[in-house]
Amino acid sequence: MAQALTGFGCGIVMMMVFPIMFGIIQAPALSTAISVAVSFQLAWSYRKHMNPKIIIAFTLAYISVSVTMIYCARSFNVYWLTMAFGIYLVLIAVYNLLAKNRFRIKGSLLSALLCGAAGGACSGLFGIGGPMIALYFLAITDDREGYMANSQLSATTSSVTETIARASNGILPLDMIPAVIAGIIGISLGAHFGDRFSKRINRSVMEKLVYLMVAFTGIRTLVTL
Repeated sequence: MAQALTGFGCGIVMMMVFPIMFGIIQAPALSTAISVAVSFQLAWSYRKHMNPKIIIAFTLAYISVSVTMIYCARSFNVYWLTMAFGIYLVLIAVYNLLAKNRFRIKGSLLSALLCGAAGGACSGLFGIGGPMIALYFLAITDDREGYMANSQLSATTSSVTETIARASNGILPLDMIPAVIAGIIGISLGAHFGDRFSKRINRSVMEKLVYLMVAFTGIRTLVTL
């Protein structure tokens, strides 16, 4: 529902729980594999507003850095990776609660490459690249339909590539398929109802609740290290 309302958020919600169940290395793999379903579903719904040309530079930078991080992830110290994850969650929450509307980037090749690289790094390590996708595509699109269509097309392309990379690297083994299927069922239902009732739900209130939970999760992650 968060993804359907705001264009991102499914990875954030899943990564508040999955690290507890699957660990900091496999949790992003599961989250990304599941998110393919909702990104594709939303991209298809807004397909008439797609402009593939505007996603190329951003998506290439995003994929290049995320795949690099995926193959490096196993060599990182889990303790420090978990600490970085906790700090990242807190920063996401603080930015979106306090400074989201005070900063807006300009659409350019440089901003596409920088935002794509930053989002790819966060997605490759933590399975959460959505905030940077949203930040960039909000800047270069003129309406909600264009934003949703192109941000979700980029997210779908990136998530599929990352899932393949994690599967080939052994981070997403076959025994996780039942969890992926269960997640896809849940996230598809949420996207259906979220998109259907998007005009009836107060998006601002939902965003604030999500980011308060994100902040709590980040702080809890740091405290329990």
